[in-house]
Amino acid sequence: MSVSLLACKKQEVQVPEPVAPEVKLEPVISKATATNFETGDQIGLSIIRSDGSQYAENESLTYSESIFSSSLKWYAEGGESCSISAYYPYVEGGVPTSFSVSEDQSAGASSSDLMFAFKENVFPQSEPVLTVFKHQLVQLVITVDNKAGAKVEDILVKGVLPKVNVVKADNGSLSIASDSEAAAVNIKAECLEDGKKYRVIFAPQKNSFEVALGVEGSVLRTGVDEVELRSGYTYSLGIEILADMVKASFSGEIEAWEDGGVLGGNIVDESVAKEFEDYFVYHDKSYKTVLLNGKKWMAEPLAYLPEGLSASSDPTSGSVWYPYSSDGTTVTPLTDEASVKAYGYLYSYSAALGEEITTDNYRNFENAQGICPKGWHIPNRAEYLSLFGYSNKNVGESAAVTDPSALFWDAERNYAYIAKANEAGFNFVQSGAVANAKYQQLICSASNCSVEEYYGKIAMTNLMCSTPYNVSTSSSSSSTTIQFFSGMTTFTKSSYPLGRLTLSYSKCENGLQLRCVKD
Repeated sequence: MSVSLLACKKQEVQVPEPVAPEVKLEPVISKATATNFETGDQIGLSIIRSDGSQYAENESLTYSESIFSSSLKWYAEGGESCSISAYYPYVEGGVPTSFSVSEDQSAGASSSDLMFAFKENVFPQSEPVLTVFKHQLVQLVITVDNKAGAKVEDILVKGVLPKVNVVKADNGSLSIASDSEAAAVNIKAECLEDGKKYRVIFAPQKNSFEVALGVEGSVLRTGVDEVELRSGYTYSLGIEILADMVKASFSGEIEAWEDGGVLGGNIVDESVAKEFEDYFVYHDKSYKTVLLNGKKWMAEPLAYLPEGLSASSDPTSGSVWYPYSSDGTTVTPLTDEASVKAYGYLYSYSAALGEEITTDNYRNFENAQGICPKGWHIPNRAEYLSLFGYSNKNVGESAAVTDPSALFWDAERNYAYIAKANEAGFNFVQSGAVANAKYQQLICSASNCSVEEYYGKIAMTNLMCSTPYNVSTSSSSSSTTIQFFSGMTTFTKSSYPLGRLTLSYSKCENGLQLRCVKD
């Protein structure tokens, strides 16, 4: 009997190379002619790797849907950091050695708004790099009080310096220097409100200048004595037109154009948020905000890791925990940057308040700032109640508290629920909680929820509240439990299939989502 042996040749499988993500920047600014960049705006970007090599130089990125991007992709060595430097407006030939504003800004001052951005210790990432752009020049806002009633045709700011030199440091960062040889020019102002408000942008300087108003064929003039106008600041000039004369009053510094008074550098007080109309920036992360019942709330969970603390994936240890997902039986900690930004960290009270919580001090923290930005605080029971409309009873109360006038309350269903909160802009995030040294694993499904888009999401989420509740001592173990009120979601098929929002209690060592509210 003969046996045939067939040799099997192992097939070689071609594994595709991983595709590097595109380089993207998410800018934070307060621009000359708007509250943000405009679609189609371009910046020049340079990247220097930690070994000193130039990875990109004057790469053009275009603004669209709140992000600057191009076809430029990150380098493959994701563990190597770099510094990024960017400037606006983009110049095709490279970073300009000097910059001059337009002498005719009547059609818009945008092209005269010179801005720089610089950030160190940046790693390749799929998410856009949050980048602060800083104004380099001076903005002058002219307000006209026209008591004479004559038509203001245009405004000319005369005798101001238009030009600065651009200085590039060895690390790639950019700064400006005065140009002593620049000649003074006259700049035609942009009209913001017809006959009432105008503005111009020009170089920082210590100078006197003149303002000429074209009024019904005549030119009215007023002067401003020598004043120091600093980089990055906006100034206000009030002009009063009477029947027989023009008066001017210079108010000096009203507010920093975008940096709160910090000039000529990248030093930021990390305890203070940079606030804008519908978001703020805190420790290099941006958070949407929303106005609810006259109070400004974070519309996203806090994702700030306090100095000296680290995030844990083990609910039995630590005081700050990563967010997580669950299939109902198995928990998967979400440690990537995108998940942390979306779901926030889960904080114990000691981590959020910055000190140990004891039976002696636990009643001292209502409305505490904690790790919130300066001027913000951890929400109290009354603030949550005005939204959710229901709270378990407090010590000394005879029954639970119900407020049908609450913002998220639905009179027909007789409770507040997630969709109502989202209609108001709260943007509820089902991030779960750490309770009794365990991640909460109950998930939404057809058995407890009627909203299919929630299926697979964590059913029980707790939100931190600064109002204390009680201290209890177990008779069996003599252990002491300190409790605070907390926001909570409840899903039951028969009673609360939409995800009820109420106030309950939570132990101070549990891990909760944190949203701050403005003082």
